[in-house]
Amino acid sequence: MNESRSTGITRRQLLKTVAGAAAVAGAAGLGISPAQSQQPAAKEPVEVATLKGKPGCAPALAPGVAVEDGMRIERDLAVKMRDGVTIYIDIYRPEGGNNIPAIISPGAGKEPRVMERRGVGQGTGWGMVTTSKYAKMEGPDPVWWSKQGYAVVNTEARGANNSDGIGQLYGTQGGRDLHDIIENVATRDWSSGKVTMSGNSQAATWQWMAAAEQPPHLAAIAPWEGWSDFYREIMCAGGIPEVGVRGSRGWCGNGVEDVVAMIHKYPLMNEYWEDKIARMEKINIPVSITSNFKHWHSLGSFAGFR
Repeated sequence: MNESRSTGITRRQLLKTVAGAAAVAGAAGLGISPAQSQQPAAKEPVEVATLKGKPGCAPALAPGVAVEDGMRIERDLAVKMRDGVTIYIDIYRPEGGNNIPAIISPGAGKEPRVMERRGVGQGTGWGMVTTSKYAKMEGPDPVWWSKQGYAVVNTEARGANNSDGIGQLYGTQGGRDLHDIIENVATRDWSSGKVTMSGNSQAATWQWMAAAEQPPHLAAIAPWEGWSDFYREIMCAGGIPEVGVRGSRGWCGNGVEDVVAMIHKYPLMNEYWEDKIARMEKINIPVSITSNFKHWHSLGSFAGFR
């Protein structure tokens, strides 16, 4: 439900109130007095702390087209955002196909990462499944999905690797970027105009942010597991600031916001943290949600289902 029957306030407003009040109890851990912690949030613009990216860690851009394993692979395609920032994507699609629906796997990186995943293989039962050399971490395997007639689009995020700008750990800016990428993919000459999204963890969280922007060509999303409220579920769970979070140190790219510095600077709910609450009430498309019962991702999955 989006509204409380007794008060008429939205769930989003309730989360802000509860999270801000609970943080008073944890503020002492950051050296903040009870009197300071109970002061109303400042109305002046929030100054966002950033971390410089790790230099020389991203592979050099190598735009080009290759045909491998039955797929037409287009690497390092530049997509211009509405504010002029360039973000790079890779597209894997069935060779020679047209009218193809696309699955976008969002996240900071788009580079493939060969790994084993525990799960149900194709007809092999429960066990370790090895993905192809084209799959990115926490994203769908392009080889398998291409055989089913889909394109897989792996994206970078703003400020990551070779893409322009300063990265964000969830929020409306990243949601707008994904809106623009979705619309770019949907209008390519091979596309059916139908786009969905799929992925785990950060690739799931970003789906909530993107869907709330209501891109016209986004038909559905499939967040495997992901947060819905970065402040309440990660940075200040239970109202206690989590100063041990590593944040994005070691970020590959131009730079990224420093959430560890921000929880020190703004331990209470404010507009910065509010921007990291998924606007579930704005999502108007079908959603296939995966969850579990023993991981921090489950909070976001159940919030989305509710």
